[in-house]
Amino acid sequence: MEFNDRELANEIRSGSNVAFEQLMRRYSRLAYKIAYGFLGDVDHAMDVTQTTFLKVYERLGSWRGEGDLKSWIARIAANESLNLVRAQKRRPDDSSRGRSVPPVGSDSGTEYRFA
Repeated sequence: MEFNDRELANEIRSGSNVAFEQLMRRYSRLAYKIAYGFLGDVDHAMDVTQTTFLKVYERLGSWRGEGDLKSWIARIAANESLNLVRAQKRRPDDSSRGRSVPPVGSDSGTEYRFA
């Protein structure tokens, strides 16, 4: 049975996992597209999509039904994407990580210093 957004919200609030799955099917593509637009990375966009629906589940009680549920979910996805962008900007540059270092005892003649 297909519910409209208001009915879905009420069913989820009543504890229906089926209704929540229906909500995720309906809006996961939207959340993913928003996240990918901000982040440009498939893995990060998938993580943000998952986080978005966790927050939707946790905060559905605060959605008053006055606005559009689709817009509310889109706003959560955008906010979560922006949070990740900000977190990435705060991290120090990790460009030196992942470089290969010859095994101990190799005879490369190169001196390596680690910070």
